[in-house]
Amino acid sequence: MSKQKKQTKTIAPAVLPKLAPGYFFTHSGKIQALIIFMLGFLLYVNTIPNEYALDDGLLIKDNKWVQQGSKGLSKIFSHGELDYFYESQGGSEQFSGGRYRPLSIATFAIEQSIFGDNPHVRHFFNALIYALTLLLMLYFLRKFIFPKNPDIAFLATILFAVHPIHTEVVANIKSRNELFPFLFYLLTLIFCSRYVISKKISHAVLGCIFLFLSLLSKEYGVLFIVLLPLFLILVMRVPLKKSLLISLPYYAVMGIYLLIRISITRVTDLSKKATEEVLNNQYILGTVPEKIATKVYLLGKYLWMLFYPHPLSSDYSFNQIPFIQPDNFLFIGSLLLHASLIGLMIYFFLKKKNVALFFILFYFAHLFLISNLAVEIGTTFSERLTYIISFPFCVLLAMGIIHGLESIRLSNFKTRQLLLIGILSVHTLLCSLQVIARNTDWKNDFTLFTKDVNISSNSVLVNANAAKSLINESILPQYKDTPTRKEYLEKSIAYLQKSIAIYPRFANGYLNLGVAYFYQEKYKEAFDAWMKTKEYHRSEPKLREFATIFKNNGLIKGGNKDFTTAIQFLNWGSQLDETNDDILYNLGGAYYSVGNFEMARKTWEHLLNDVNPNNQQARNGYNAVMTMPGMQNSGTQK
Repeated sequence: MSKQKKQTKTIAPAVLPKLAPGYFFTHSGKIQALIIFMLGFLLYVNTIPNEYALDDGLLIKDNKWVQQGSKGLSKIFSHGELDYFYESQGGSEQFSGGRYRPLSIATFAIEQSIFGDNPHVRHFFNALIYALTLLLMLYFLRKFIFPKNPDIAFLATILFAVHPIHTEVVANIKSRNELFPFLFYLLTLIFCSRYVISKKISHAVLGCIFLFLSLLSKEYGVLFIVLLPLFLILVMRVPLKKSLLISLPYYAVMGIYLLIRISITRVTDLSKKATEEVLNNQYILGTVPEKIATKVYLLGKYLWMLFYPHPLSSDYSFNQIPFIQPDNFLFIGSLLLHASLIGLMIYFFLKKKNVALFFILFYFAHLFLISNLAVEIGTTFSERLTYIISFPFCVLLAMGIIHGLESIRLSNFKTRQLLLIGILSVHTLLCSLQVIARNTDWKNDFTLFTKDVNISSNSVLVNANAAKSLINESILPQYKDTPTRKEYLEKSIAYLQKSIAIYPRFANGYLNLGVAYFYQEKYKEAFDAWMKTKEYHRSEPKLREFATIFKNNGLIKGGNKDFTTAIQFLNWGSQLDETNDDILYNLGGAYYSVGNFEMARKTWEHLLNDVNPNNQQARNGYNAVMTMPGMQNSGTQK
C-alpha cells in the first residue's frame, strides 16, 4: 500500500494547472510594503545633495511669498501660481495664466519657515512623498483591485517605482505639483472604495477632502467627473444609479474648486495665455492638418516613452519636435496603434474584463488631458506629464505579464517563478541604474542643461538655458583668467546663436548673448544684442540694469579722461534706458568736456524737455553751455 502511494506521487499530471495567485512573490503585505518603500526612497536618495534646477528657482528662490515662509501662505492661497512673478517682473508674456496650484507652493513656504532656504530638505521630502505614494499604490491595488492576485499589485508597483521617466517629477523640486495630485488621487480612490464596503460617512468625507487637495495641487482631479463613476461601476461593481449618487459629493467638491479658482485667477479660458507664446506652444505656427497630425503622433511618443524611456530630456519645446504631416508614417502608426487600443478596450468590454477596461479608460482620459487635442495646455510634450498615465500603463503591463506566465506550459511552477524573478531583477537593475544616473544630471542647471543640450539640440530653450548656465559658471572665481572661462563663454555664444537662428524673435536669447559678449569685453556686440532684446521685449527690466552698467563704465572712463570711450558707453546706456536722466546728464557732461557744446546742449535739452524738467544739474549744465560762444541763439529749452 505504501509502495503504491509512493509510486503515485512520482507520476506527473497530464496538464499543469494555472499558478495560484501569489505564487511568484511573497504573500506578506508588510514585506512587500517594506521592499517597495525602500526601493522607491533609495532610488532617489542621491537627489538629496542636489541643488535647485530648471523652474525651482522661479517657484521657490525667486518667489517672494515662499521666501516669507508661513507669513506668505495667505498670499499663496489667495493668488494664482505665478502672480508674484507677474507683479514684479512682467512675466505674464512668458507663462500661461489662470493657474491655481497653491498646495505644493504652500509646502515650500512651510519648509522655508522651518528649515530655511535649503534645497536638500526639499529634495528629501520629494523622495519621501514618492516612496509614500508607492505604498499607497501597493495598498490600493492589493486591497481593492487585485485582492485575489497580489502578484499583479506587487509587480505593477515595482514597475512603476523604477520607471526612469519619473526622474523629472522627483528630482525637480518644483514638480511636487505632479507628485501631490497622484498621491491624493490614490487616497481619494482608497477612501471611496472603503466607503462602498463599509458605508461609513467618514470614509466618503475623507475621499472628498483628498480630492480637493488633489485639485489644489493640479487640475487633474477634474477627470474624476468621469473616472469615479467608471471606477465604481467597473471595479467596485456598483450599479449605475448608485454610483452616480456616491459621486455627487465629489462633483460638489469639483464645483467648489472651480468657483474658487475662477474667483482668484479671474481666468475662465485656461488656454488663453498659453497660446500666445510660441516657446510655450509651437502649435500656433502650424496649419490645422499639421497640428492634428503632430498631436496624434505625440500620443504615440508618450506610449513609446513609457515602454522605452531613453534618452531623457528636461525640455521638448519649440522646435525640438517638428511638425508632422498627415502622410507621415509616425502619424499613421500612432493612429493605428491607438485604434488598436480602442479595439482592445472594446474586447475587454465584451469579455467583461472590467478591471483591464477601467485602466485603459484611465489611461485614455489622462492622455487626452495632456494631448493638447481639447485644450492647448502650453506644453508640447513633457516627461513629467507621463507620471499619472504611467500608473495604468504599469498596471496593465503587470496584468499581461502575470496572466501570460500563468498560461505558459513549462516543466514546473518553479521555472515560471524563476523566469519572472530573473527578468524582473534585470529590468529593475537596468532601470535603477538609469534613474540614479539621471538624478545626477539634475544636480543643478549647469549639469542639467549641458547634458540635455546634446539630446534636445533643436530646442530654443535648452540651447538658451545651456548658454546661461555656462555664463554663470564662467564667472565663478576659480575660472578667472583661465582657458575654461574663455571656453565656456564661446560655447554659450554658440548655443545662443543657435537658439536665435531657430527663433529670431527670442528676446531672452539676445539678452544673454549680450551678457556673454560683455564678459568677453566685446561691448559693441553686447549693445547690439541688447538692442535686439529691446526690439522684441521693450519692457525687459534687465535692460535698465545693463544701461546702468554702461553708465558706470562711462564714468570710470571719464574719470580717467578717456572721454571718447566715456561718450560711447553713455550713448549705449541712454539708448537702452531712454528715461534715465542720470545717464543723459553725464553724457551731456562728457560732450561738454571734449568741447562738443552743440551735442551737450542737445543732450541736456532733451533731458529737460522730454525726461525730467526738474533735473537741476542738467539745467545748470544747460545754462553753462548756453554761455559758450555761438550757442546763445541755438537752444530750444522750454
